[in-house]
Amino acid sequence: MRTPPEVYHSLLVESDFLVLHEVTQGPFRREDTVYADWAPADGAPAIAAYLEKMFSDAKALGGNK
Repeated sequence: MRTPPEVYHSLLVESDFLVLHEVTQGPFRREDTVYADWAPADGAPAIAAYLEKMFSDAKALGGNK
């Protein structure tokens, strides 16, 4: 899968383990990372509710069949 520039993406993992092999052109520069304004910050108390809604929305769209 190729994700175009300036497109937000995420993985919703329901298993205990995940093996992911990601390949990207470098160099990786953390300062180039753009986080969505509508997503809670890393470590924020709102993360649990945000993830619950993400999983609920994905199932409503037909995910996890």
